[in-house]
Amino acid sequence: MSTELLARIDKNRVYCLTYDYDFRGTEYLPFTIDRPNQAWSIDITYVPIRRGFLYLTAVIDWYSRCIVGWEVDDTLDTRMVINALKKTFKVAKPRILNSDQGCQFTSQQYIDFVKENGIRQSMDGKSRWADNIMIERWFRSFKYEEAYLTQYNNIREARRAIGRYIHTYNFERRHSALEYQTPAECYYPAMLLPYVA
Repeated sequence: MSTELLARIDKNRVYCLTYDYDFRGTEYLPFTIDRPNQAWSIDITYVPIRRGFLYLTAVIDWYSRCIVGWEVDDTLDTRMVINALKKTFKVAKPRILNSDQGCQFTSQQYIDFVKENGIRQSMDGKSRWADNIMIERWFRSFKYEEAYLTQYNNIREARRAIGRYIHTYNFERRHSALEYQTPAECYYPAMLLPYVA
């Protein structure tokens, strides 16, 4: 039987749950998130437009709360998720990639892609939305500060506006949890340290 990884966040401590696919024989393994790219979360949300919905896939780094990748599409399929990760993996790769148990994240195509890139896949427990709280909180902010306030006419307009929102969030918005730094100030300099040292 294949062994994978599940994770739960408790402040800056992550409890990894090693499990078999039938969820027997579980064991928690704690470690601390103390630098970028140790753990990311990925999820999908809907974005209302004038005639229907679009779907936004976003990837967030747990340490810095930086949105490290995203993709918008008008179909809710695995291709969109993999495209978001392909773009993101050009910059960096996490040790752990956490998601919910949506069909895109349990598809064989997604599982193989994550595994081929040497990343440990983690999934929320059933009905445990709090396991993916970082990205869920970001989606809430995005919807109430941007998506619900704007009437996008088409995918092109939505993509531009979402890109502007993410840029502002990453590079201009300060967070109390980050000692009033921006996510980009925490994420990018920390990634450069191995090259400077």
